[in-house]
Amino acid sequence: MTRQLISSRIDSLADLDPQQLNELTQGRGVFSDPGYLQFMERMRTQEGVWYAVARDEESGDLLGVLPIYEGGASVGSYWDPFAHYLRRAAPNEAAKSRPATLFVGIRSGFGWAPLIAPHLSSSETAAIWSALLERVRLPLAAMFLSDAGRASLLSAGIPRDEFFLAGATSVIDLRQHQDFASYVGSLPTPGAVRREKRIFDASGGEVIFSRLRDQITDFAPLFVALTAKYGHPSSLEDEMDEMVALDDVFGDRALGAAIWREDRMVAALALLEHDGTLYLRQIGFDYSLTGAAYEYFNLAYYSVVEYAITNGLERIDYGQGTYRAKHVRGARVEPLWGLAWNEDGRSILTNPQFKIWDMKRVAALESGSIDELEGADLP
Repeated sequence: MTRQLISSRIDSLADLDPQQLNELTQGRGVFSDPGYLQFMERMRTQEGVWYAVARDEESGDLLGVLPIYEGGASVGSYWDPFAHYLRRAAPNEAAKSRPATLFVGIRSGFGWAPLIAPHLSSSETAAIWSALLERVRLPLAAMFLSDAGRASLLSAGIPRDEFFLAGATSVIDLRQHQDFASYVGSLPTPGAVRREKRIFDASGGEVIFSRLRDQITDFAPLFVALTAKYGHPSSLEDEMDEMVALDDVFGDRALGAAIWREDRMVAALALLEHDGTLYLRQIGFDYSLTGAAYEYFNLAYYSVVEYAITNGLERIDYGQGTYRAKHVRGARVEPLWGLAWNEDGRSILTNPQFKIWDMKRVAALESGSIDELEGADLP
């Protein structure tokens, strides 16, 4: 029996039945979770957020939701492929002016999957995707899809040769480790890790985990210091507003970890816990007090791994970048895929320079070589 679909546009997830929305997002990761979508809706009120929705016309059942983000690319959330990627692959093309791109998906650095009802035939999935796209305009980009997200859209009929490698995330799988010693013993250079822990412990540093809400005031200046160091200034108010919003949505699953030394906080880390995975979201340092005792590795890796194993978590997702450091500490690399269509509906991969550039990046990822991966212009 062929479904009859109706599509619509809504301005808030509050307009949807929570139970039906949860059925679409089950098992798809934190960045496809209703809570995180609500967080993004709350934080991007100035740029514009809305949703394309597809339903079964007869039953009214929710079959698809497509988050749409307007307002152009931003450092913390979206990379416009027509600028960010073409600037590297085909500079002449990147120099051409283009209208603002609509973005599908969540935050850069982590994978997500489209919100389309599971366990449907390919033809039904394709019909839902088509119904959702009726509500959007070009140019359009869907960035940082997980393998599962790409598989969903392949079943919706998007050709395999329209997906490009948008980036890669690094994941530590902890299911085979019963304790921290087992984790360290599995690493390529366990002796180096033990040495970095000894030096950190000798420095008087201590990592303490807490609920994020309890650390907002102390964390904000350290987060501002890090973003400023890399040329992306933020304000104390912005950082605090974001942490408050995360706490409102995630509650006890919005975590903070901090290095304390002589009653002073010298480094801070915000994490999200979801379905057995810890996601590292933001880190910051007091640079006048760190740098000599491997604070970064002890905060972001060793303490987080120990916390995750102790609390029965299965994975840690570190996001994009610094692939060698993550590899040495037991992480594997997972691809993040992208789609992008220009104002004429043509895939970005129709640009021959871009296609060659993308093929080199894919080959580097598939090689398993960290040397090749770090030389592949990722993320």
